[in-house]
Amino acid sequence: MEGYENNPISSCIFIKRFGSGFVIIVVYILVTIECLNKEFEVKDLRKKRFCLRLQIEHLKNGILVHQTTYIEKVLRIFYMHNTHPLSTPMVVRSLYVNKDPFRP
Repeated sequence: MEGYENNPISSCIFIKRFGSGFVIIVVYILVTIECLNKEFEVKDLRKKRFCLRLQIEHLKNGILVHQTTYIEKVLRIFYMHNTHPLSTPMVVRSLYVNKDPFRP
């Protein structure tokens, strides 16, 4: 895939960076699932809502991944669920904006 970098940690992830942002593509190969199914009992969950404490929402224009439920659970554990958010008294972005690989 021209212009995409293969992720060194996971070979099924490809990232392309450009001036206004980046694109991440995850390749799902059915053959891999079929091979795994021959050796192990595999269950296809199709559209998952949770995976590794990440919430996955399938929208008509894409997929939204967030951790709202997990964060709320952690806040309850530490009795912080009734606190109110405040502004951060610091720079909220990298000082090296042009070198930030995930800048908008």
